[in-house]
Parts: sequence; structure tokens; C-alpha cells
Amino acid sequence: MLLAALLSACAMGWDRDDDGDGGPDAVGDDSRPGDAPADVPGDVDCPDGLTPCSGTCVDMESSHEHCGACGEACEASKVCSEGECALECPALRTDCSGSCVDTKRDLLNCGACGNACTAGVHATAICESGVCAVLCDPGWEDGDGDGSCESGCTPTSTSELCNGVDDNCDGRTDEGFDCRMGEVTGCTTVCGTTGSGLCGIDCEAPAPSSCNPPAEACNGQDDNCDGRPDESFDCIRGESGACTTSCGTQGTFTCTSSCTGGECEPPDETCNGTDDNCDTIPDNTVGCRVAVYRFSGPGDHMYSLDPAPPSGYALEGTGWYAYPAAVSGAQLTTVELFMLWSAGGTDHFYTINVAERDSAIAGGFQLLGNAGFCSPSEIAGFTTPVYRLYSAAATDHFYTTNAEERDNAVSSYGYVEEGVACFAWGSP
Repeated sequence: MLLAALLSACAMGWDRDDDGDGGPDAVGDDSRPGDAPADVPGDVDCPDGLTPCSGTCVDMESSHEHCGACGEACEASKVCSEGECALECPALRTDCSGSCVDTKRDLLNCGACGNACTAGVHATAICESGVCAVLCDPGWEDGDGDGSCESGCTPTSTSELCNGVDDNCDGRTDEGFDCRMGEVTGCTTVCGTTGSGLCGIDCEAPAPSSCNPPAEACNGQDDNCDGRPDESFDCIRGESGACTTSCGTQGTFTCTSSCTGGECEPPDETCNGTDDNCDTIPDNTVGCRVAVYRFSGPGDHMYSLDPAPPSGYALEGTGWYAYPAAVSGAQLTTVELFMLWSAGGTDHFYTINVAERDSAIAGGFQLLGNAGFCSPSEIAGFTTPVYRLYSAAATDHFYTTNAEERDNAVSSYGYVEEGVACFAWGSP
């Protein structure tokens, strides 16, 4: 009933119930002939801290529809904070339908979103420490605690006493003390939040052990003193957590001001055979793949990770790119490309087949190491084949990633194509 009365008062223009009819007096309605229509801002009587905007009392510091000025609405994805549109509410402010409010003092959201404070006859609504209360006009008091100050007052003392009575008839009860005896007041809970409890006979707020905690709010704090912050929401405001990205890797998110999970940010790319950063290309970061250099010598070509040419060979450039070490991941697994040399001839031989390597060693080849790590299978649009050819006349193996060079070696020099040695890369 109180909230309905408040909203009605705001829609018509905010005023108190000075005529004693039990509800706020509307400004500009038919009960006041001659007044201007309610949508004229200047004719709306709003409580302190609120501003009339088209017949409605709003807080332009936090109103999503009137942020900083009447009619200045924030985008749907933003909130109004201190009169400006922002992505999220600052600390100690609560997001109430796009409005960043201090629920400890906000008249429209006192203690919780949507909990509006109202006042009856000869009274002014206030929000103190998240609890609604009223201030009586001088010479009036709220004897029955119903929010209306309907009783006349005769001074019984020049100074206020702690007794729940307006002794000095200044419209306030037990002023000068922490609170009004016997009434609900704000207090500090055992976990340091602002709760509520009954004001004691000494007009002091309840001790933390007697202070009832508030409901949990989205603020990164443990409001209800159960040892868990924001447990009623999806996540803890402002904290980061693990999440699964669109490409299946583990990313991180930052909890928003409304305690919902933000966008899942993918991790940086690493050399692991997996597309970590969700750009559809695995391992596209510096250092993952290195150049395999191509050298030419008497009747032979060779490939090595070392750019320095061996004796009798000249550097021709980069043959392809390979991994310097083995990787295994969601999109890619690499194997070692063994590098062998026939000591009795001029043939360099490369294979990923362990049995073929051992057979070559048994036939007189020496294992020199490897020419990096490549893929045993094709990855469409990502790898390039390393063609393998052999000339029985020259007793020489020849390798190339260039299809034209492969075809020319077959047609002009008598090489026979033996398939693909492995799949490498044309760029780092």
C-alpha cells in the first residue's frame, strides 16, 4: 500500500497529506482548481534530492530514463551513475533497473530495489541506513507510528528525553540520541553491514549480535553475514572466474555490476596444437613455427633448422616452416621429421616413419637429428605438403613444397614421386 501511494504521488506531483485525507496531496489534479497540468515539471513538489521530470519525481543522479537531465535516457545496456551513463555501477551502489542507487538513503529504493518510502499527514519521508522513517512537522507527532503526524503536541521538557515521546514538540522524537526508542533502526551487523533492529530503552542502536542482517545484495560483500558474498546471484561482483570460450578453451570472465557472468575472454595463443584465442587458427603466435632452411650442394639438396650452410653447400632460402618441438592439441599433433645422410654418397633422406628411419640406418645412413616437427596428416587450408621424390640414377632424394618444381623434377630430371613426406607450413 505504501509503494502504491508513493508511485501515485510521484505520477501526479509529490506532496504531503496536509488535508488529512490519509494520502499524499496531488499537485495539478482536479482537487486543486487552477493548478497547471501534472506534466509541467515546475508544478511538481518533490522531496529533497528528487527532481520533477514530466510530472514524475526522479533522482537525476541515478535515473535510467532521466540521467543528468530530464529526458536524457541511457542505452538499454548501460546504467545511470552519478548523473552519467556508464557500463556498470560503482562499488557500494546497487543496480535497480538501470539506476545506480545507494539503498541506504534512496527514497525510491530504501534498503532494497523498489522499496519506496512514504509519509502521511504533516510528515516528510526519509530513508536512514536503508530503513524508511518519517519526520514530523514542528508541533506534530506520530503517536501511533503509522507514518502520519496527526497529533498536536504540548511541550513537557525543553530538552528531549529518551522515551519515545516528542518532549519539546519540535516534530522529532528522541533527537540527539542514536534512534527512537522502540522503533526499527539501522545498526551494524556482526559482519559490518548495515542491518536493522529495535532501538533500545537507552535510545541506542542494537549491538551487532542483535542486529538483523539485510538481504544479500549484488555488491561483492557478505551482506547477510553467512560468510558468502553475493551467494544469491550468479557470481561475485567484480571478481573473475573461469569459463568456456566459444572455441572450447578455458577463458576468464569478470562478474558484472548485476552479478551476472560477463563475456568469456579467450586466453592468449600458445604453442599447444590448439586454437586458444578462438580466431580459428591454432598456434598463430611468434615462435611456434620456425624456418627450415634449404641448401644446395653437389647433386643434392638438404634441409636444416640451422641457417649456417654446411661445407660445400649454399643457402637457397627457406624451404618451409615446422615446429621446433612436438605439440599435441585439439587441432594439431606433430611428429619428428628425421634427417639422415648417406655417408658413402651425397643423399640426404627425411622421413617421419620410425621403421623407415631404422631401415635406412641399417642400410648405411647416419641419423643427423631432425628438420623440425611437422604434421602427419593434412589440415585443410592450414598445412602445405612436403613432396618426396627419388632418382635411382642419381641415388638422391629430393624434397619440395612447390608443385611446379616437383613436376619439373619428374619430367626433366627423371625423379619419381614417392608421395608426401609430411605436412608443414608455408609461413611461421
